[in-house]
Amino acid sequence: MSAGDIYRVTVSGLLGADVNQNVFHYQVSSSAGPTSDEAETLANVWESDALPSYLDLLSTLYSAEMIKVRGVTNPLMGFDLTITGNGAVTGEVSPAQNATVIIVRTAKFGRPYRGRISLPAQGESVFSSGSVVAGQITNVDTWMNDMDALAGNTPITADFLYGVYSKTILEFNQYTGHSVSQFAGQQSRRKPGRGA
Repeated sequence: MSAGDIYRVTVSGLLGADVNQNVFHYQVSSSAGPTSDEAETLANVWESDALPSYLDLLSTLYSAEMIKVRGVTNPLMGFDLTITGNGAVTGEVSPAQNATVIIVRTAKFGRPYRGRISLPAQGESVFSSGSVVAGQITNVDTWMNDMDALAGNTPITADFLYGVYSKTILEFNQYTGHSVSQFAGQQSRRKPGRGA
């Protein structure tokens, strides 16, 4: 692939027997090639640069298992990376449907240009009277900054921009900011493998 091509990153883990997944999209901004190594590079840099602050948002009962990278513009490209790690939020786990909800913005207005992240495996301590506590919002800000622009170097040197990909209009738009819903939200319920 070359600059401008798009990849989908699916991060999956377990909370007990329940599979939890989050899906993110990246666009190549530069690559030293070969293009066949870009998916592996994106998986490696997501693990090193974004996974630690992602786990800071989740319950200690959550265990990370896999980062799957798939080419959107070229579905023949892909890489699976087995990962390990547990969430960092101690204490009781919140009911499985509860989520910290993040709205992802781009420079354009309208539904196709916005994204939504529902964080799984939330500890009860990240909510107070149904509201998301300030410490969790600060940790979300750190994680979103870590995810924003990834610069990988293993096995190749490549840079990736985070953003929103609309399957409706088949267009990628770069991330410009985010907001965290003040109140506990609901996860998007999907069967494993659906929507990923």
